[in-house]
Amino acid sequence: MSNVATVQEIYEAFGRGDIPAILQRLAEDVRWEHHPTGNTAQDHDVPYMRPRSGRDAAAGFFQDIGEDFEMHSFNPHTFLEGEGLVAAVIEYDLTVKDTGKRVRDEEIHLWDFGAEGKATAYRHFLDTAKAIEAHS
Repeated sequence: MSNVATVQEIYEAFGRGDIPAILQRLAEDVRWEHHPTGNTAQDHDVPYMRPRSGRDAAAGFFQDIGEDFEMHSFNPHTFLEGEGLVAAVIEYDLTVKDTGKRVRDEEIHLWDFGAEGKATAYRHFLDTAKAIEAHS
């Protein structure tokens, strides 16, 4: 199976709310939202941007997004693959529950894969100013 197919299965499972199916496609020691050059949304504690280490900690991401916002649409539409990486272009529309602010945007998700075909890292690349504003 290609890594693109794995990422597509992850998004399909997300759409069904099947978090266990997502977690089984992650390496036990997956690095979630670890940005080597920093991330301003993390500096402002945007909940779903928190760095996490390990599959069990990554599960907390899905709890955070369920508590943080109402998703109106989530459309992963373009996938690019190269040397152990998959980039997915996502268009979404959501409302942050605490502030009532609605955000429509596009972002990139970058997935790293190990030789065994499991995701070893995951990072969002998004408009951090919009994320911070929506949570303020």
